[in-house]
Amino acid sequence: MSTAPGSNAYSKTPAAAGTSTLTPPAPPKAVVYFTNLDPAQASAFWGFYARPDAPAGTGLHILFEALDLAFSELALHKLNGEVLADNSRSVHLHKKVGFTEEGRFRQRNYSGHPSRVMLAA
Repeated sequence: MSTAPGSNAYSKTPAAAGTSTLTPPAPPKAVVYFTNLDPAQASAFWGFYARPDAPAGTGLHILFEALDLAFSELALHKLNGEVLADNSRSVHLHKKVGFTEEGRFRQRNYSGHPSRVMLAA
């Protein structure tokens, strides 16, 4: 039993006669999710996380893949995201692919960060 790369299933490796070894899947290098899908407005929120040890360019790659999925297969008109205001790398990455800043949440306090940036594509 072998699984596709990135699958969450265990892989089975033959061992000594009559036995086998189960190997847990490797943790993903990145995760993408869509929430608050609103078909009437053709909009949704999205988020992603790339592990610190993910290869360079992983964030940009998954961002392009997610945008393609959102605007083609999901037929969205607008994709929203929130980024911690002091996460300049993520803000820059979003803007690099066409997101624009639509506002800031001034009174939120999450993990000591004073605000979040609302971005949309």
